[in-house]
Amino acid sequence: MYLRVIKLFLFICYFVITTTPVYAENRPSLSSLLKLAKASVIENNYENIVTQLSPYSYDYAGDANFDYYLGTAYLELEQYSEAIFALESAILTNPHFAGAMFELARAYFHSKEYSESKRIFNRVLELSPPKNIKNAITTYLRAITSKDNLYQTIHLPTASFSIGYDTNANNATGIRDINGITLADKNIETASSYYTLLLSDSYSKPIAPDWRWKSKGAVYLRGNPSAEFVDMNVEILQTGLEWSNDNNITQLDIGILRSRVKGEAFNIEPSLATSSIDYQTENLDREGSFINSYYKLDANSTSSYEMSVKISKYSHEKVLELRDMTQYLLSAGYMANFESSWQLRLTLFAVEDKMDIESSPYANKKLAFQLAIVNQLTSQVISRLGLQYAETDYEGSFFGHYRIDKQSSADWTSTWLINENLSYWGKVIWIDNNSNDAFELYSYKKSAIEFGVNYQF
Repeated sequence: MYLRVIKLFLFICYFVITTTPVYAENRPSLSSLLKLAKASVIENNYENIVTQLSPYSYDYAGDANFDYYLGTAYLELEQYSEAIFALESAILTNPHFAGAMFELARAYFHSKEYSESKRIFNRVLELSPPKNIKNAITTYLRAITSKDNLYQTIHLPTASFSIGYDTNANNATGIRDINGITLADKNIETASSYYTLLLSDSYSKPIAPDWRWKSKGAVYLRGNPSAEFVDMNVEILQTGLEWSNDNNITQLDIGILRSRVKGEAFNIEPSLATSSIDYQTENLDREGSFINSYYKLDANSTSSYEMSVKISKYSHEKVLELRDMTQYLLSAGYMANFESSWQLRLTLFAVEDKMDIESSPYANKKLAFQLAIVNQLTSQVISRLGLQYAETDYEGSFFGHYRIDKQSSADWTSTWLINENLSYWGKVIWIDNNSNDAFELYSYKKSAIEFGVNYQF
């Protein structure tokens, strides 16, 4: 009996002695694994990092760089629990490893542990990271705030005031005499300084899991000292429901609006790109109601798709029933983020104005394309460039001719975020509207510059 035990013991000792050196000889060095991981990161081959490094976690776990590469690879492969474990180990070894902290905060974010993610992001900011990392953290912190808002009642009263100069405040032709007829001053291009005031108040309250009730009211005023006949005010009130989950947002709103223009200006119709509020205002006084549906899909962490359908009913006071209409608007958009500080937005609009009176010449169909490029220059400065092209085909006859308007526009805006409540902004606008009417009555050009302040109470 004892002899058998001794033989078994000797066999085990022999096996351990003879096999251990073989394993040691086949085990890659830490430096070679780190070199391989670095090369794989450059190639975005994170699966290879996990395949090559994970078998040796027992040997090299505890080395900050080993844990960092392995944790980052798990993060990119959306294996968040494994990523958190490895990155926590890296920080335990090196408490000031900013890169590991940043990736760990991202891992907690994608694991929906937003409070822990926010805490670690703020720790990274205290270490004065590079500009691109700081901008990325700012984006994540805003997203965390947005996520937190999903479960809170939100009340956001806001006031915005601006001053500017417009080379063509009434969007009118620069031609005074047309075929022997002299146009009135209000129908001729008129330059003016201007001021605007926008007061809005929004209220949002969660009413069930993933559901919110939302309401908003806004008053917009624009005064033009040298072109008072186009002074404008708009009032809007809307309410609706929003449903959202991790990747989808769906909204349904109904609302009413009322717009007033001081005088009977000739061609006041701000473009989709330059309207100061979310709804187009048109020449002369009108009242309307609308229903709007909106859907957004986050395809992944860097891109999303949007679609909106809006139906509006308008009646006008000063032009009898000639402009009373139902408007149908369909828009589809795509948004993509690049390198944490760049954002690209593409939007297509299709609009039809169906007049109540079939013989009205103002019935039209519009197609528009809008491109917006946003760059977060610093954590406090955001720049936006917008480009738009729109073509409007009128079904009626103007002076015996069919009318087609082709409008090109560009705007550049720079915003300075002073704090969570206060921001300053500047904007430059250029518009060129070419119409094929025989007398160029509807063709015009304009440019404007505007500076404003926005305060969120």
